[in-house]
Amino acid sequence: MMKRFYKIFLFSIAFFLGLSSFSLAGFQDYGWGARGAGKAGAFMASVNDASAMMWNPAGLSDIFMKEAVLSYHKPYAGLDGLSLNMGFLAFAYPLDDIANFGFAAATFDGDGKYSETTIQLTAAKDFTEMLNFYPMSLSGGVSLRYLANKYKWDDALRDLGDPITSKDGKSAVTADIGLIFQPVYGLPIGLTLKNLLPADVGLAGKDIVPLEAKLGVAKKLVFVGAFDSLTPELVLGYRNHEHDGGFSWAVGVEGWLMNNSLGVRGGINGNELALGASIEKFFGSHVFRLDYAAVISFTFGDNMGSHRFTTSYRF
Repeated sequence: MMKRFYKIFLFSIAFFLGLSSFSLAGFQDYGWGARGAGKAGAFMASVNDASAMMWNPAGLSDIFMKEAVLSYHKPYAGLDGLSLNMGFLAFAYPLDDIANFGFAAATFDGDGKYSETTIQLTAAKDFTEMLNFYPMSLSGGVSLRYLANKYKWDDALRDLGDPITSKDGKSAVTADIGLIFQPVYGLPIGLTLKNLLPADVGLAGKDIVPLEAKLGVAKKLVFVGAFDSLTPELVLGYRNHEHDGGFSWAVGVEGWLMNNSLGVRGGINGNELALGASIEKFFGSHVFRLDYAAVISFTFGDNMGSHRFTTSYRF
């Protein structure tokens, strides 16, 4: 039993960090929702739906309808002896004269032995008109996030008397900010800074969730061959942590066809190769969309890949 617990515990944290070795720094920006995952995380400047608040809070300023999102992620399907699950839900509400507001909740569960929960409130606004910024545009967003982890220790582990097993979890609060700047139409540049407030989620000692910075550049092209639009994007990132920190990159592209009713996307980063698709359907003034992403890891083998499903409803 103890051997199985350690296997689940170590792999769960290693998965969430995108590492092949153990580290205590949790709450990595893994990204949420199938749309961004289908671009391998290259989703920073072109974000424009309710899931935007988890990638770049400024992207929430680009929604014009109320939107509800529900997402499920099955990491490393078929991995022997381990069951990992991730879920995400969000709701966005635009108030044109004030700002756009959003709520999101995300969870990660490692076979019931280790879990992480994030609850987030976001506000975003387009400042272009206020600042008379035309023909350029500028929007910004801020998020307040509650972070909580939880451990389920076996009795045998508690009997060892290690101080770390005397606690079941820890919670903390942090904040993110984001900007999206368009020097010309169709060329958004996105920037986000995450974990600006030091959030200590350690049990026995300090474990500060690291500061993260990401910069993305996208180019929206219209009427390219059979595509109504085609948007390639590059994202560069930095995570300030001694064990799992450093620079990262992601390149992806998203295209929409058939009067923007069918979306396809793909991407690659240093750890993953991703493909995705979307189907969008209008019912009067209501819009339903189903997103799917398949992600193949370069780090973990012996599985059938990670799969994400996201449904969204705009009204």
